Amino acid sequence: MKKSQLFLAVVFSIFFLASAASAQVPRFINYQGVLTDPATNNPVADNTYSITFSIYSVETLGTALWTETQDVTIVSGHFSVLLGSITPLPLSAFNGSNRYLGIKVNSDDEMVPRKRIVSVAYSFEANNADKLDDKDASAFALVDHNHDTVYYKKTQLRTSDGTPPNNGSNMVSWNNLKDVPSGFADGTDDTGSGGGISQINVGTGMTVSHPTGPTATLGLEMGHGNGINADKVDGKHASNFATSSHTHSGSDITTGKINNARLHTGSGNGLDADKVDGKHASNFANASHNHWGAQWSGSGLGLKLTSSNNDGVEGWTSASAKSGLYGHSTNGYGVTGRSTNNNGVQGITSGGSSAYGVKGTSSGSGGTGVFGEANNGSYAYGVWGKSTSGYAGYFNGDVHVSGSFSASSKSFAIDHPLDPANEYLYHYSIESNERYNVYSGNVVLDANGGATVKLSQWFQALNKDFRYQLTCIGGFAQVYIADEIQNNTFKIAGGKPGMKISWQVTGIRNDAYAKKHPAQVEKEKQGLERGKYLNPEAFGLPKTMGMESIKENH
Repeated sequence: MKKSQLFLAVVFSIFFLASAASAQVPRFINYQGVLTDPATNNPVADNTYSITFSIYSVETLGTALWTETQDVTIVSGHFSVLLGSITPLPLSAFNGSNRYLGIKVNSDDEMVPRKRIVSVAYSFEANNADKLDDKDASAFALVDHNHDTVYYKKTQLRTSDGTPPNNGSNMVSWNNLKDVPSGFADGTDDTGSGGGISQINVGTGMTVSHPTGPTATLGLEMGHGNGINADKVDGKHASNFATSSHTHSGSDITTGKINNARLHTGSGNGLDADKVDGKHASNFANASHNHWGAQWSGSGLGLKLTSSNNDGVEGWTSASAKSGLYGHSTNGYGVTGRSTNNNGVQGITSGGSSAYGVKGTSSGSGGTGVFGEANNGSYAYGVWGKSTSGYAGYFNGDVHVSGSFSASSKSFAIDHPLDPANEYLYHYSIESNERYNVYSGNVVLDANGGATVKLSQWFQALNKDFRYQLTCIGGFAQVYIADEIQNNTFKIAGGKPGMKISWQVTGIRNDAYAKKHPAQVEKEKQGLERGKYLNPEAFGLPKTMGMESIKENH
């Protein structure tokens, strides 16, 4: 350690004026001392010196809990300062544990040993100066408090003779109770003996009477010809129906008598032997007919074909830009494919890059071109893409994953900035066992060698567990974090005026989604996954040992 050119004689007194109990008490420490020349032991020359004061929790080494630098005027070696006048003293620095004061003059090393900070005798009670039995005023009720919102006031209960409520003449009145339904508060008993419906007479009618109201008779009569007829069917008497033994002897059929109708056989007569259901062969299709180009419509399915051994529907065309099978619906599904043991819909093409096995297009507002959904089992995939030579999935546009996203390798690719026509440039994601968020920037220190860094207003709402890094540019200084992040800002101190500092802060995601779905670093393989690998080839194993084989054989 460099020997200091200056020496601090221990002539000082410390007064604790800060109190954790009240933010209005001055947060300063009065510190006095004598600065002498170590060679002569005489007071130093009168001048202004830069003195840095720091508070530690240990006698040697360690990180300062608080620090500030003051320009101190020395007269005959004596000086007096108020610690905390530049950088406020944090209340958390004095929690009853040992504290030590370190002093550094100009560019010299910090003096040794550090001075232990002690308190005056009666300052021990300062912490409880505005408390009652160690409790703040917030723990007690105001002198004019009441329980009106919880209990009824005395005036809301009918009182007369001083007896407790509901005794003697001190009975509780309906009118003094809150939120009583009007049917109760009117004082009339509408149920039980003497109230409500008193009698029901069934016969020629139903009579309903009320103790204090009118009497009404309902026309509810039982019997033939009355309000409700028990001997009718659909409101009709038996005379409207035929008996079980009725006949049609002598009845007319259409406009003539049956015994006058012609009944002949042969060509051109009333009954033709070359007809089916009265229709000639011209009304029927040939055995070799087809429906190419035909359309079907109806209120339900336009077309439903079922096969138990082969294709339910097969469509084919050799024309360019035409459909082998086309389904259209104005309200329902254009085409529905269903299978109990195989593919519901299968599209196959041998065309080039512009041909698609299945293509979904939506022109409606907010529509979806292709929608896949699977909700049954651990190996249910809403959409499964597979390719051994190209991309299993390729998206030209924005992609959002509502849930977790995993991959064996995560990277981005761009056209190489030095040879964009012939090369790609790949960058890879930073991996971690925590959900890191990283923030960084540069700041220039002020005249006191410090700076305040302002972060985004959502910073603390998104992050927790902050970590810091500081790097001096163009020189060296003992810069440090003077105040940790509060109200989305933190402070840097200990540097030289005008020095440029690069800073970096990391945080761990702490938003609502991250809280509900905590990161799971290690997870055991379950069921059919056991013994399988995400990348079997990396272990020198065949692809049949991969997770993909589970889906293919499941």
